[in-house]
Amino acid sequence: MWASTLFDEVVELGYAGGYSTFTRALRRYKARPHCEPCRASSGRDVAIIAHPPGEEIQFDWVELPDPPAEWGVGANAHLLVGALAHSGRWRAVLAEAETFPHLVQAIDAVLRRLGGTTRRWRFDRMATVCHPPTGRILPAFAAVAKYYGAGVDICPPRRGNRKGVVEKANHSAAQRWWRTVPDGISIEASQNGVDKLAV
Repeated sequence: MWASTLFDEVVELGYAGGYSTFTRALRRYKARPHCEPCRASSGRDVAIIAHPPGEEIQFDWVELPDPPAEWGVGANAHLLVGALAHSGRWRAVLAEAETFPHLVQAIDAVLRRLGGTTRRWRFDRMATVCHPPTGRILPAFAAVAKYYGAGVDICPPRRGNRKGVVEKANHSAAQRWWRTVPDGISIEASQNGVDKLAV
């Protein structure tokens, strides 16, 4: 669990200290286990990619395991996350599935929550957007993008860092929100929870 998630919970219980004091105490008392994947990535070279304001929204699906059975979505809940590449501001919408109609409906809902669109949309090679082996945009999706007045960019293969902004938002949604979703909660209440976190 992220320290920020734990901090949010102890603040609700009455903790009056600051976040930096809280995390310092976590380190001092060694309350966090060692994380080898985090250790392996520290110090690695990263490329800085320019993201002008209003230029790009990065979209990605997050499959969330073990949703409440009442939702009727199967083994995974489906969350479409859209993140503004310049600012990192993000919004997310729960969908019944990852099919083309659900994707279009979720994109519209994310754009409304963000307050509009950007000039470009970036996706990985999802089959509802493009032909995965070639990266060619599907005609049906090209029509959707044209309706919203946006161009579409597809990430090159094995270039996950090209969508780093949305990947960070995915991690935040999964760690800070999904882990705290109780059993028996409605989809609407869950959507309100992710909206609250994103704001």
